Amino acid sequence: MLTVGTATVTTAGTAVQLYSTENTVAPNIKIKALSTNTGLVFIGLSNVDSTNGFALVKGEEVTFNEHRDITVYYVDAAENGDKITWASDVSILPVDEGG
Repeated sequence: MLTVGTATVTTAGTAVQLYSTENTVAPNIKIKALSTNTGLVFIGLSNVDSTNGFALVKGEEVTFNEHRDITVYYVDAAENGDKITWASDVSILPVDEGG
């Protein structure tokens, strides 16, 4: 199922999770920095910041071709209010209840 979203970094230096529905696996995810951004955005894991993230300038996009749970992706930004959009063909996996 095609799923799209937007993430806004309200406070620069504070990472924002792209998608929070657990057990959501996708073969790839495309992430694009909005053309209206004023600074760099940084893509990475929960500890992403300006020193360890994959940097995107406004209008730039990247595709991660990994079959993984997309809840691991986070975004941070150099400027308050900068945003990314993302799209992915996701599958919701059943939760293992230890049974």
